[in-house]
Amino acid sequence: MVQNIIHKVTQWLFGLSGVITFFLAGVVFYNVTLRYIFNKPTYWSIEVSSIMLIMLTFLASAEILKEKRHIKFTLIYDHLSPRNKDLAEIISALFGIIFFVVLGWQGWKATQMVFLKNMRLPSLLGTPLFIPYFFIPLGSFMLILQLLIRVKNDIQFLMKGDKK
Repeated sequence: MVQNIIHKVTQWLFGLSGVITFFLAGVVFYNVTLRYIFNKPTYWSIEVSSIMLIMLTFLASAEILKEKRHIKFTLIYDHLSPRNKDLAEIISALFGIIFFVVLGWQGWKATQMVFLKNMRLPSLLGTPLFIPYFFIPLGSFMLILQLLIRVKNDIQFLMKGDKK
């Protein structure tokens, strides 16, 4: 039940990152057109594009992890037995959990700090810094949940001896 909810939220965030990608392409196209055809670049497009890039990276990462579409270095992994591959997946996921707990916690502290101090990007838009910062703990939290699901499932498979 909880696992299904987490998967649905992850899929929704991934879909949102697709929408953001579409708008990011539009902003870049708009700026390039204005800059090189009309010689009138926008003052806001780089800032907005940077924030959108941060958003889509952290919103999409948990779904990519869930679907196992992330980059892997498999030089050693490919030569392991199926049981040792399962163990390697569990160990890798545990290290990932530790990493994303630290990243998420530090990201949350940074988000709180810039929010409480009302810090803004030094630009004409003056975007509040908590907006891009917020996606770091959000993405880390979703990655932790997906990694916990993976560890649980891998341990169940390992204990039962089932094939994935």
